[in-house]
Amino acid sequence: MSTAAIPGKGLEGLIHGVNVSFIVTAIISIVGLILAFFIHDEKEKKISSR
Repeated sequence: MSTAAIPGKGLEGLIHGVNVSFIVTAIISIVGLILAFFIHDEKEKKISSR
């Protein structure tokens, strides 16, 4: 994620890169959390249907 940094801006550019990295990580985490609710184990369905 270091490619999000703006090297011409010095320290401000590095801080921007870190902020973008945290935002991207948060979005990926939220998507993963949402997807976790839709993933079910097939074995549970087979056992409970007997």
